[in-house]
Amino acid sequence: MGAAKRYEYEMNNMWVRGSSLRNGLNVLLIAIITIIGFSESVWADACDPEKLSQAEISKEVRKVQTTLMVAALSCGSRDNYNKFIVKFKGVLQRHGQVIERDFIKRYGGVAGKKKLDKYVTALANEASSRSNSDYNAFCSRAGYFYSSLKDKKPRELGSFVSKLQYAASSDTFRPDECKPRKHYSDIGSAGPLGEKATSKIKKKD
Repeated sequence: MGAAKRYEYEMNNMWVRGSSLRNGLNVLLIAIITIIGFSESVWADACDPEKLSQAEISKEVRKVQTTLMVAALSCGSRDNYNKFIVKFKGVLQRHGQVIERDFIKRYGGVAGKKKLDKYVTALANEASSRSNSDYNAFCSRAGYFYSSLKDKKPRELGSFVSKLQYAASSDTFRPDECKPRKHYSDIGSAGPLGEKATSKIKKKD
C-alpha cells in the first residue's frame, strides 16, 4: 500500500472512531439530561400501582375497615370508626358484596361463605396482632387512615385504599422507593382472596 493510500486509510479509520465516540458521548449526554430533567412527580408516576381487579380493591377496603374497627376498640377511637361507617356505609356494603360473590364463585355457595367468614376473622386477628405487637404504630396508622379519608368522597374509597400498599413509609411516593410496600400481609399462603380454586358456577350451554 502506497503512502497516499495508507494516509487515506488511517484518516478514514480516525473519522469512523471519532464518529463512534461522538455518538457515544451524545447518547451519554442525552441520558444525563434526561435523568436530571426527571422530577419526582415523573418518577412517582412510574410507581403508580397496576390496575387491580374489583375483588382485589374490595379486599383492600375490607383491610382498612378492619383496621379501623380494631382501632376503635384498641385505640379508643370509636367515634372515628362510627363516622367512617356512617359516611361510607353504602360503599362498604357494595365492596362486601363483591368479596362475597368472588368467594362463592371460587368455592361454591356454602363453602364460599364459610371461607369468607374465616377470612374476615383472620383479618381481624391479624390487625389485633399488629395492635398488640406495636400499639403506637398501629394506632398512629389507623389515625392516618381516618384523617386521609375525611376529605374523600364515598366513590373515592376504593381507589384511595388500593394505592396505600404502594405508598412509601412517609405516605408519599419517592424516586428511590419505586416498588410496592404492603402495609398488610396476606393471610397465610392465600392469594388475593383465598387460594385459587376452580369455579363452582356452572356455565350455561
